[in-house]
Amino acid sequence: NASGIIAGFSSFGPTADLRIKPDVVGMGVAAVLSNAGGGLSQASGTSFSTPVIAGLAGCLWQLFPEENNIQIIKTLHESSDRYKNPNEQYGYGIPDMRKAVGTILAKHAVLTSSLSDCKLNLSWSSKDMNGMRYLIERKSNTDNNYKLIYEVNAEGNSFMQRNYTYNEDQPGGNFIYRVSQVIDTFGATTITVPLDSISVVISSNCKGQE
Repeated sequence: NASGIIAGFSSFGPTADLRIKPDVVGMGVAAVLSNAGGGLSQASGTSFSTPVIAGLAGCLWQLFPEENNIQIIKTLHESSDRYKNPNEQYGYGIPDMRKAVGTILAKHAVLTSSLSDCKLNLSWSSKDMNGMRYLIERKSNTDNNYKLIYEVNAEGNSFMQRNYTYNEDQPGGNFIYRVSQVIDTFGATTITVPLDSISVVISSNCKGQE
């Protein structure tokens, strides 16, 4: 139901060969659906919760057609709130689709670095669209936490792979750079996904140079 409590009519697992079932759970109590007159009404049943999950899975696969069906199922499992402790009533739990999108984004993102004349260049690639942005963070080998040093807004009206760069003059030292992607479109709850990090060792000869 809307409070995340399992319905009495839900099918419980496991399977006869002791696999986790159900896989995940979806809204099936007072679910909103289209009625015969073309309007909206509410009804309850697994026949309504199943299409909700199937539709979400289809949308996720449409975003990432490079994934196969087994990978989509695995990502849905991993995004669910009981993934680490599944049971025979909830399976892996309620999927978090923002988390699922973030998991696949991080899986395919690529971050590289180069250094020329004491100028550091970071290059990364990820899928995005308008409303999303990237956080470039840095910490030295003596820092406990990353510090935000720059933000880059995503571009384009369609969700697709894009390439970005960030440059800075670096005075020398050992650093770890991290690029995170902020998924924040159409008022949805923001989620920040660490895409990748990279260690950079810059010669002390660069100290003092601008």
